[in-house]
Amino acid sequence: MRKVHARWTYLAAGCAFVALLVVLLVRVSLSGDELSDERAHLVLRNALAVANPDYEIAFDWARGSWKRTERGRELSMAFSEQGSGPEAHTTWTDALVLSHSGDVRLPVIPRSRMAAALEEFGAPARAGGAGESSALLKELPDGLQVEGVVELRAPLDLMALRGLWTTNIDVFLLSGARPQGKPLSWDTGAVYCGSRGFDTCAAGTTGRVPATEQFRRWVSLLREDDRPYLERVGLELSELRAAADEAKVHGWAMTASPGTFRALARDPRVRRVSVVSVTPEDG
Repeated sequence: MRKVHARWTYLAAGCAFVALLVVLLVRVSLSGDELSDERAHLVLRNALAVANPDYEIAFDWARGSWKRTERGRELSMAFSEQGSGPEAHTTWTDALVLSHSGDVRLPVIPRSRMAAALEEFGAPARAGGAGESSALLKELPDGLQVEGVVELRAPLDLMALRGLWTTNIDVFLLSGARPQGKPLSWDTGAVYCGSRGFDTCAAGTTGRVPATEQFRRWVSLLREDDRPYLERVGLELSELRAAADEAKVHGWAMTASPGTFRALARDPRVRRVSVVSVTPEDG
């Protein structure tokens, strides 16, 4: 019995050692101290935007303003909901923190008005779901602004998309349904060529390249050792590379008149239009 007890004691001690080793390895693989300010801006800040198409991150605001605090390195980030309704005009800030202990603390991003539409994006049609938006669009008079999500039946490259719609797009959706609930995305709200941590403009100019090309440029700069940070945000490097290789638009979010959304809903290339909110034009 003593031998059996000793074996179990050694086994338990061994398991505890392995568990401790795993914790240490995870901590080492996801150490905020290993990221430079520039690398954290390039990887994590853009990843937060890609994973959250319902929010616009103010990339032009306080660019590169990392601060050293008692918690570690902090980057204050400004957020607002996509669209042009009253909520979209409300901006709040929270900090991305790379702590001294090696933890990465992400900003708190609450559930948005657009979340339900994005979670249905690319998923099998819910009974009555598309019909609700269609019925609402039919009843809406002119003089209103509609914020909505447009889903295509088949993804289009930007050249083909020009034959369908090109204006008032708040954010491009670059994938179908994902286990994390929101499609991959890219918005073109940043004004300056280097605001996102890399050059988003055509060579020798201040004119930005198309959204899918900006996304491809960002993905091309990601490395294998970025995987833990991307996963922390809910992204997989392999799916980002696949979306960059495809370079097609699966849909978009936009703000437009009820008539514009009705016309898009009738187009055979459009699978679904989801209404997110309705506000007066001056609203």
